[in-house]
Amino acid sequence: METDRLIHHYCAYHRDSRLEFGWVRALQKNRLVVQPVLGREQFLPTNRILWSQPSQQIAEGGALQQLTRILEKAEGLAAQIDLPTIHALVEPNTELTLDEIAQDFLEEPEALANQVALLLALQNTADWFRRNRQNTYTPLTEEEQQKLQQKRERELARQQREANVRKWIEELELGKWPSPGKQTQAQQDWLEQLRSLLFFGKDSGYWKELAPWIGLGASHEQADEQQLRRLLQKARQPVRWGELQLRKAQVALDFPEEALQAADMLQQGAQVNFSSLPDERPVFTVDAAKTKDYDDAISVKSWTERSIELSVHIADLTQHIDPEDSLFSLAEQRISSVYTVEDTYPMFPKVLANDYFSLRAGIPKTVMSFHLQLFLDGTCLLHGIEHEQIVVQQNLTYEEVDSFVVKQDSFWGMLFNCCDAQRKLRLANGALDIERKEFELDITNPENIRVLERDRESPANSLVQELAILVNQLAGEQLERTRLPGIFRTQAPYEITQEPTEGEKLTMDHVNIEGARLAVNPGTHSGLGCSVYMQVTSPIRRFVDLLCQWQLRHALQHQQAFFSEQQLMGWASEIELRQRSYARTEREIERYWKLRYVGQHLGQVFATRVRRELNQRVEIELEDLGLVCQLPGSRPKGTQLGIEVMQVDPEGGNLFGEFRDHPGEANSGE
Repeated sequence: METDRLIHHYCAYHRDSRLEFGWVRALQKNRLVVQPVLGREQFLPTNRILWSQPSQQIAEGGALQQLTRILEKAEGLAAQIDLPTIHALVEPNTELTLDEIAQDFLEEPEALANQVALLLALQNTADWFRRNRQNTYTPLTEEEQQKLQQKRERELARQQREANVRKWIEELELGKWPSPGKQTQAQQDWLEQLRSLLFFGKDSGYWKELAPWIGLGASHEQADEQQLRRLLQKARQPVRWGELQLRKAQVALDFPEEALQAADMLQQGAQVNFSSLPDERPVFTVDAAKTKDYDDAISVKSWTERSIELSVHIADLTQHIDPEDSLFSLAEQRISSVYTVEDTYPMFPKVLANDYFSLRAGIPKTVMSFHLQLFLDGTCLLHGIEHEQIVVQQNLTYEEVDSFVVKQDSFWGMLFNCCDAQRKLRLANGALDIERKEFELDITNPENIRVLERDRESPANSLVQELAILVNQLAGEQLERTRLPGIFRTQAPYEITQEPTEGEKLTMDHVNIEGARLAVNPGTHSGLGCSVYMQVTSPIRRFVDLLCQWQLRHALQHQQAFFSEQQLMGWASEIELRQRSYARTEREIERYWKLRYVGQHLGQVFATRVRRELNQRVEIELEDLGLVCQLPGSRPKGTQLGIEVMQVDPEGGNLFGEFRDHPGEANSGE
């Protein structure tokens, strides 16, 4: 039908998903001017018209009055139209116009009220006919009706879930939430869904449905986290801020039952027998007092005034975990142990990490031994790498070894001197000697936090660090010689951007350096001054060390590479991403507790150094805490001053205070 022929016709059209009726008054610029029964005029293209019939009126007032009467009558007739019978009589897959249905099944098909009633009946239910784009109607098949019913059932279930959620939120707010023993399964499931929303935000499978009902924003912001934590707190399932950060970083806080069963089975298996060290040759581990997962040890064979012969023994997990085993898959999923101020989350179940694998004193353990000779000029000879069995005599602490070195007790003084010479040789080869302040937080009593500076430069710390660097370098060199792929740790050359002033030590503020990267081909590690470097010394704690141990084992046996270059590349990429995420989370949790410590000393003045100037802000470091923050204001870089802390926001990571221009006023708050 031509457009101009619709003038003075009654019509039906959709507006905002509603069926509307009106009278075509005129035509303007190829659009119909339609006056609805109620409301303002509409300008519609012809394809928006669902139904039209000529009116007997040419005046707007009379036409709309007549249309009103037609609609009133049609609404009563619509309920009388038997769509199920019409559906049963129509041939399947037949496309029918409204006029054709009216002609075949209505007693007075020409009556406008009957036509409108049929249109309303078809509009009010989708159970029997599907409307097509050409304004035709097709009877639904049995399969389509079943799908429609399923859709309705899902919608009813969704509405019920929404009603339940809103009711449960109200119960939480009013303190009427049932105790755990009286909760329904649906309520317990909902609490788990709240945890999923909290931990994964928009990545949670429940976000799209639940977020609007709970009143969460379009994106997962801090306010949303606070709302979810508040609800879980009211449900007596509180989530610590630290736990939230760990969950967001995909740190697994516990182990599945299958992993625990696999750990039990492994302990019941027979130990691999290797040659053992002579009983008179003592073997020691050197770690922090709170360490439980001992993964390396040393034993000294002999020493002279010029050199010392010793072995560095690394827990050999290749003798226990095959790449086809579920425990290998577990390590692959977890990537590494995570160490926070609050707790330790090991890569393997604790019965393995702290016991079966750990080089605990008095128990035979299989190890990969690096037999070395260190010289006072910082050089070394590698006499061999082999699998052995050892029994650690004593698990020593750093403090105990520090006293041995100071007293020059037995071989300890010589060992330290050789390691110190090795360190100086690395520095001569370009290694960075950066001063880093590290702090240990004692949160045993959260209401009285203690901050202790960790001495990374103590003789014992330095000795252990140098031996670890040496063994990792030698492992990398061994794999490089065999031309087998591995996962090497590399670092691009750095640049000294600012020379330290007289008496000032080199810090990260003076250096422009990229972070270390993992690569399957060997390369230099500029920060350590090593021509090649890989990690093999902590297989209990890091998945990458376990992979490198397997590659090194096959290199020593003159075999093909156990893992392909492609496999290692995939792992290296995932390990980098996850370890960066873990390290960031560890720092965030430490920062949270440092800010809580500051909050326990409000009103006191802390010694502060300006690290850099920003846009109307300065970045400062509380020197007795190693805590970096930003505050409004302007001070030259390097300025020493004090800050009186007025308020802290541990979860937001901020503090608020006022500068004191005289550093002499400052104290640490201890």
